[in-house]
Amino acid sequence: LKGITPGLSITQDNGQPGSGTSVNIRGMGTIGHSEPLYVVDGVVVGDIDYLNPSDIETIDVLKDAASAAIYGSRAANGVILVTTKKGSSGQKIVVNYSGYYGVQNIYRQLDMLDAQQYMEIMDEGNVNRGQEPYNWETKVPANTWEKLQNGWKGTNWIDEVAMENAPIKSHSISAAGAEESVIYSFGASHIDQKGIIGGDIIDAGFKRTTLRLNTEFILFKNKRHNVFKIGQNLTYMASENKRIADGNIYWNDLRHAIRSTPLQPVYDENDGDKYNYSAPYDQIAIYMTNPIATMWYDRAHNWDPQDKVIGNVYAELEPIKNLKIKSVYGIDWWSGLHRSYSEIFDLGAGMSRVEDAVEMRMNKGKNWQWTNTISYNQSFGVHNFALVLGHEMRRYQLDYNVGGNANNSIFEKPEYGYLDLMKDPEDVTKLGTWGTDGAAGGGGLMSYFGRVSYDYKEKYLLTGVLRADGSSNFAKDKRWGYFPSVSAGWIFTKEDFMASTSNFVNFSKIRFSWGQNGNERIDNFIYSSTISYSDERYYFGADKITSAVVSYPARVPNPDVAWETSEQLNFGLD
Repeated sequence: LKGITPGLSITQDNGQPGSGTSVNIRGMGTIGHSEPLYVVDGVVVGDIDYLNPSDIETIDVLKDAASAAIYGSRAANGVILVTTKKGSSGQKIVVNYSGYYGVQNIYRQLDMLDAQQYMEIMDEGNVNRGQEPYNWETKVPANTWEKLQNGWKGTNWIDEVAMENAPIKSHSISAAGAEESVIYSFGASHIDQKGIIGGDIIDAGFKRTTLRLNTEFILFKNKRHNVFKIGQNLTYMASENKRIADGNIYWNDLRHAIRSTPLQPVYDENDGDKYNYSAPYDQIAIYMTNPIATMWYDRAHNWDPQDKVIGNVYAELEPIKNLKIKSVYGIDWWSGLHRSYSEIFDLGAGMSRVEDAVEMRMNKGKNWQWTNTISYNQSFGVHNFALVLGHEMRRYQLDYNVGGNANNSIFEKPEYGYLDLMKDPEDVTKLGTWGTDGAAGGGGLMSYFGRVSYDYKEKYLLTGVLRADGSSNFAKDKRWGYFPSVSAGWIFTKEDFMASTSNFVNFSKIRFSWGQNGNERIDNFIYSSTISYSDERYYFGADKITSAVVSYPARVPNPDVAWETSEQLNFGLD
């Protein structure tokens, strides 16, 4: 989509393999949240990063309020509709394979100071402060000073943490076909991408396996049309991501590499397998922790597997031709686990860990939606009409992270780093939750919608949409929002006076639209006061302390919070 869809901006969140993207359609439409709504095979999903691109049949971008209004409150920032591949009636089985292999390198390397330049800069700093330059022969170990005298340029930490020719590979196979009353499509894919930073140190990278199955069964048909059919669209994704630190300046492996001194070698010359941080390097503040040691001991044994299931089942009844009654139930379910093992090490100068440590966390959640529609279209000569009426219910539930950590495991090995394998089970501490208020989140949405379309000779177009959304995020008297839209178009290339231009202009349309969308993506229960509990300590006398669980309001309620409504007016020439 990037570069070929006007008004669409796509940026990658960061350079980590498997990182997500931020998508923006025609700027920010609502406060605090500007991401579009993603709909895959009719199911609303949080993003489409789980999809294998080769499984996608079509992508449509709805930009203006009129086209997106059928999706109501969630469409204020546009809608991206994705349809995965399906078989077609009468199609013989077709099998496709696609794959690629590539290598990744840093495109533009930072110009780092070598050892001599670094010492000159540090000396300049001292002189500017009115101090004497360093006597470097006394400030670095003898073997390092000897290497410097023999022409050693020092350590380029960016070169050390970067993997040369980090591989990326992808395999995808699909099959589609149809029998007399069955249409099917299957896809399987696997992608494996090593990270350029940390790829050969901690095996940083991203792996994803995706399985997809779409089927449709025609249970009853007559000579004119299919009377009753059922089907399903199902995608399963399993991924694992091993990441380097990419947060703020205190938790960022690339920054650690940039700021570390080139006077420090990577490995201890007396023990090639041990990352070096010996005592002499803390004599002055110019020496820092070995960034490779930090990366290895803090992130080499982290695992973040995730499973995701997205799909729907549907039934469609067409009792008379062009009158369709359809019911679709969709689900978006995910489960994630984080497990880390921190081993015992001693790098000197306060950089050590005397007990190994284990941490485990998990999270899961699910969204479901049930959509029922009645649609009818009919033509009366040059007049064409289409009508859609629908009702939708949506429920979302997020169970925030829960887990714990402990020290001193039985086996002291990463493969046995689990909380139930500790020497003393009572050492498992900090069993709790991570997330908003340390609790689960959830809510619901109920909607009614309708759309009427009319065209005359397929060149004068008119559409009207009205949708009503009720959200659990608002108080009862503020719960419902109403979002209308209207659009019109004129395909003037179909006029007789444009016949002479058909050789160089084969399609042109003037369009107009006006519409309103809403936003309800706020924290749950802002309209009410929630209660928090804590263990407070009370002092009685000089030496007696008593603990008691107390409750108190976690926030001040705002019963007047209501829908945010955005309005768009659109003129265009296609």
